[in-house]
Amino acid sequence: MIDLSTARERVKDYLLRMERQMNALGSALPGYKNPNHRLVILKEYDYDFGWVFSYNTEQYVATGDRSYALAGNAPLIVDRADGQLYGTGTAYPLDHFIAEYRRGVRRRAEQIASPEPPLHESGSSAPVHRTLDSLPAPAPRGRRRALTLGRS
Repeated sequence: MIDLSTARERVKDYLLRMERQMNALGSALPGYKNPNHRLVILKEYDYDFGWVFSYNTEQYVATGDRSYALAGNAPLIVDRADGQLYGTGTAYPLDHFIAEYRRGVRRRAEQIASPEPPLHESGSSAPVHRTLDSLPAPAPRGRRRALTLGRS
């Protein structure tokens, strides 16, 4: 069993690892070489099972300027009982993911975003660049069926 202070520290550690990974990858935007993001907790929500934390960049929190905001930064759940971090998502409202969590659906945050950038063959944390030829061929797919979101 953990308390809010411990949960907050675990989220901060996780955000620091994500920050390093994001900054190591750089930016695809022209003329924008090193994003140098600092990730901070934006809001905390208390639930019976633990806490939910939302986060964004420090620049966005300080300025409110959406050009500094992240996209796809799904809130994190910290379970009060086991102390683990679990990811949610952005495709549905937060309540959807809370309901899933209550039903036992668990997505470990470490499995959603790798904790550290991949190491280069030299041992540095520089991004590993691969050509399409070096990637494994996709597995053959069977017959595809169209899915409609939100319906069974």
